[in-house]
Amino acid sequence: MKTADMPSAEALRQHPLLAPLTEAQLSFLQQKGRVLEYEDGEALFKQGDEINDMCLVLEGALQYSMEVGGALTPSGRQEKGGVAGVLPYSRLRRAQGGGTAVGATRLLCLHRDFFPELEDLVPELVQQLVSLMTDRVREATKTQQQFEKLAALGKLSAGLAHELNNPAAAIQRAAAELQKTVAALPELTLQLLEEKLTTADVLRLKEMLTKADRQAVNSLPVLERSEREDELADWLEAQGVPESWLKARTFLDAGLTVHALQTLAEQEPEPAALCAALNWLDNHLNAASQVDDIHEAAKRISDLVASIKVYAHMDRALEMEQVQLEAGLESTLVMLNHKIKKKNIQVKRRYEEGLPPVKGFAGELNQLWTNLIDNAVDAMDEKGELTIQTSHSGGHVQVSIIDNGAGIADDILSRIFDPFFTTKAVGQGTGLGLDIANNIAKVHNASIKVSSAPGRTEFEVCFPLDKP
Repeated sequence: MKTADMPSAEALRQHPLLAPLTEAQLSFLQQKGRVLEYEDGEALFKQGDEINDMCLVLEGALQYSMEVGGALTPSGRQEKGGVAGVLPYSRLRRAQGGGTAVGATRLLCLHRDFFPELEDLVPELVQQLVSLMTDRVREATKTQQQFEKLAALGKLSAGLAHELNNPAAAIQRAAAELQKTVAALPELTLQLLEEKLTTADVLRLKEMLTKADRQAVNSLPVLERSEREDELADWLEAQGVPESWLKARTFLDAGLTVHALQTLAEQEPEPAALCAALNWLDNHLNAASQVDDIHEAAKRISDLVASIKVYAHMDRALEMEQVQLEAGLESTLVMLNHKIKKKNIQVKRRYEEGLPPVKGFAGELNQLWTNLIDNAVDAMDEKGELTIQTSHSGGHVQVSIIDNGAGIADDILSRIFDPFFTTKAVGQGTGLGLDIANNIAKVHNASIKVSSAPGRTEFEVCFPLDKP
């Protein structure tokens, strides 16, 4: 960047906004303003920088960008003849994004301190600038909302991918182990034949398979389970069974005790025959366990897909309907589960039984819950506590999102719903999450109240039951 000579009045009139100005009015801009030149690709400002100048683009152009998820994303462009920076009556103090020169760029800049004089001397220009500012705020809000939604979608997608990856990986591992188990079955069956086990012997093994009870073992205290496993491993080792510690775990998981195996040993007194029977039994129990693991992992994926459908509200018309709020809250918790688990946050549900439905747009309400819960999670440190509470009284339904974070300072509590206001670091938030939540609440004739103190912040959304 470098300072350049001020253009003549005729040169300044090449800018559309300055064309109608008189010599005296242009003289004011020449005296109070300054001309800055930038090379192609040079940064004019970055996100978070203080903005104090109104800048008329005399030559070149400005490319705007925003930082989303750590990456710069183009968000707009100001061509020659346009106006950048702060405008009269604007509350803009800091850049919402970055700006880069496109080609050799020249700007006529006027500091905000001279805006009162500008209004007195050139009121027509100020009126045009105010109209321009209104259009700019509308477009900027629309763009920011899109970025907010895309950022939220990106976080949800990353968390969902992680949630889906766990059961998918479990299926892959169990399938690989099942393949080995099935491949070993012919050899183990052949060993039974070589040891001359009879049909009655095989039927006894089959009966032991059918009596396997994994649930009973899962309810055992940890210490008792460990003792039983050691007892089984010692008994198997005494019988000369290879890898006794692995088979002990398999038999214990199936609910088979030393007593049950001892009964089998009495019926198969020959050590080789007993070893063949135990190996065959271990193989079948492993196969059953691996099938159960695949079934549970597949069910987890199915449940996640069902939650996605509830959250996204697929296959539904975009019209108001009776919405069960708990279903949306639960599907939102599933979508944010990865983030909640990452911070080891405990979720407490206090749902009132028989909560009546409210009339609304289910998809938009889920976005409301996403913004409030996501903010609550961000506000807490590791091992925080998140409480979701529902109730109804006096013709209203209330949903409360409560966190035990540090709280919101009194001096900013009244500003948290303002567009673009954020306490997060640059690039980590657009300041529109709560504004979007508030707008969604208004569409549903609902209100959002917030109370905060160190260790407890509560956002309460109140829906009327008697209004569409």
